[in-house]
Amino acid sequence: QESAAAITRWNFQAKAITSAVEKIRQSTQSIGRILFAQCTELIIPATSRGLPPNLAVEEPSESFIFKGTDILIASLLSELGFLSNPVASHVQTAEMGNQSVNSLALISARYTLDALDILSQLAAAHLVAVCQALDLRALHTRFLASLELDFGTLLKQGLHKYIANAESMDVLLGKCWKAFTNQLDSTTSLDSTVRLTRAIVNLQPLIIPAMLPCADALKALIACMERLEECTVGLFERIREQYLKTGNATDLLGRASKRIYNHVRKEVGIPFVGPETLATPACPERSGRGLTMGALNGRVRAAMASGQLYSVVVECIKEVEKADVSKERISAKL
Repeated sequence: QESAAAITRWNFQAKAITSAVEKIRQSTQSIGRILFAQCTELIIPATSRGLPPNLAVEEPSESFIFKGTDILIASLLSELGFLSNPVASHVQTAEMGNQSVNSLALISARYTLDALDILSQLAAAHLVAVCQALDLRALHTRFLASLELDFGTLLKQGLHKYIANAESMDVLLGKCWKAFTNQLDSTTSLDSTVRLTRAIVNLQPLIIPAMLPCADALKALIACMERLEECTVGLFERIREQYLKTGNATDLLGRASKRIYNHVRKEVGIPFVGPETLATPACPERSGRGLTMGALNGRVRAAMASGQLYSVVVECIKEVEKADVSKERISAKL
């Protein structure tokens, strides 16, 4: 040309695709990290505020149902972290130097599909764990609701004669109930009988200072603790057995949570995982009747892949939007 200007043209528009799908892949790692954190906090008793370790409805010393899930989500998150690394930085010169820069869009897109598949596995395991945690919380809530009245009645009947100040009896009962529930929340790693017994025994330092200083008072206290222990342990075992058969946590959930919970439990067919649910090599007599944790996670993942589960989520969002529109109309009228 007359100007003698050199014109350089770049024809690597697919680089934009590379950048876009890498952002998706990095987002999957961030979402996976959130799901992993939430799921592990449910499984670990130190952070679950009253849930048993490994989300086991059986005795913690005998059942480790969700330990495999804990290991699974850790490995999935590690793989997501690996896949979230950029692909564009690995470009090489090709075609005898004619292609000095390549987009690598196909490679990046392929790894993004892998990352999305792994995220769906993690989300499925997380959803199974959340439903299990909801049922365990509902079981514990129903146990406390059933026990509270008998708890106060037994203490009153056994100790009212020996309380120095009768007017302080109600205050003492309130303190004992609060201490009892707090003790249960902090001892979930113990088997149920030991846990409940310890919570009752630890009430004595609260009760003794309020009692009359006599031998009969101590005998009454011991007898009252024994009756309370027998009542508490028996009630817990009955409620746990009943909940395993007919348990349902929907009465404790909000509208959106209730939709998801009902869909997972009824439509997808994920049961409350108890001693009769799973088939393990150690229990060949149950094989064929039960499921594995992998099979349960696989059902939820299949529901995600088919779009069945997402339609329920969309319904929840539409319900919220309708509620917001109704509130706006009411506010406008006011």
